[in-house]
Amino acid sequence: MAFSAARWSWTAMALRTVIESAQAASAETRRLSLLYLAGAESPPDWLSRALSAEPDGSDFHITEVMSLAAMLEQLRDAPYDVCLVDEDASDRVASELIGAIRSGANQHQAVIVLSDRDTRQHAAKYLAAGAAAYLSIPRTTSAELICHLRRAEATASTALERDRLQGWWAQRGRQDQQSIQNLLHDEQTLVKTWQERWQAPPPRTLAEVDDAITQQLRPACRDLLEAYLLLGREDLADDVRSFAILLRDTELPLACLLEDYLFALSSLATDRGVRSARHVVDRGHLLLLEILLSWTGKADA
Repeated sequence: MAFSAARWSWTAMALRTVIESAQAASAETRRLSLLYLAGAESPPDWLSRALSAEPDGSDFHITEVMSLAAMLEQLRDAPYDVCLVDEDASDRVASELIGAIRSGANQHQAVIVLSDRDTRQHAAKYLAAGAAAYLSIPRTTSAELICHLRRAEATASTALERDRLQGWWAQRGRQDQQSIQNLLHDEQTLVKTWQERWQAPPPRTLAEVDDAITQQLRPACRDLLEAYLLLGREDLADDVRSFAILLRDTELPLACLLEDYLFALSSLATDRGVRSARHVVDRGHLLLLEILLSWTGKADA
């Protein structure tokens, strides 16, 4: 049956994930809500009659409005799976029409434009503006319309779910990054706390260490971290031993080493992706343990 040889002849779709949504949709056909902006000459209930011509035509709930303002009001009150718009129902250009509808709903709102014309000369401008489809009524069957409706709803739902997951991952990434920085900050605070608790003779702070020692230690500390963490060098036994000898020779207090080491580690972890930052911190702690074992061991051990 033609989807309207003429309209008058009828008188007338969340993480949790995209995969779960697809599985649920395949297991059971969901009843879709349609919001239809009818043109001034559209017969009452013609869309309902057209859909009912197919066995699954009852899977749609249609709300019909006669103005764009009324459509936007409906979209503010409730979500709709697909919006259908008669081409002659609004004097707005395609981009303004689609933009107005999505401003009232969401940026992925499915919109299908219906036209009485047999030609598709106006299809390009509506599709370019973001319409899910531009359908010529005399050339479209009821079954084809239903396919377009379900495809439009599925595409919009997938896009919304993708945005939701991307937002979730971005938020999770920010939280993980913050937790890494909090850990490093807590460790630095702990070192300073123990510096204050240690008694006679009080340990020297970095400010009290000879400038020449500081200038020698800090680059050596960062170079060792970069070699281990960024360049991926695994055999650093000689480097660690040399670094430990430097620490013993300078008689640097343990707290000063930890303070400077954690500062270097924090600077390397900053502004990296979450997985990279966590890798830097985890491996950095392992390297610190190796340094401490070598430092507190016998010379040349």
